[in-house]
Amino acid sequence: MAIQIHEGHQFGLGRLILASLYESIGAACDNLKKLKDGSSFLVAGPIWLLQLLLNATFEDKMGLAVPADYTVEVVERQIEGTRLVRLAPHPRGQNSK
Repeated sequence: MAIQIHEGHQFGLGRLILASLYESIGAACDNLKKLKDGSSFLVAGPIWLLQLLLNATFEDKMGLAVPADYTVEVVERQIEGTRLVRLAPHPRGQNSK
């Protein structure tokens, strides 16, 4: 990848990210199969990217909103990830409208 960038060639960064995510999901599935009763399960790697994508895509359907504590931070954001990281489920009994 570094050589291709240096030489000015284009490459499929999306394919690399997708392949990494696919491998990570495969490793997580293998670890789930090996779990014993009462043991904890942690997933590392690019799974957070999938979660971020799903939160951004299905924000309305999942009932997510930015808490009031982070409103100023989100309004002044320079990158979209700042808002997506702060998404949280609506507190029960409260409506966002």
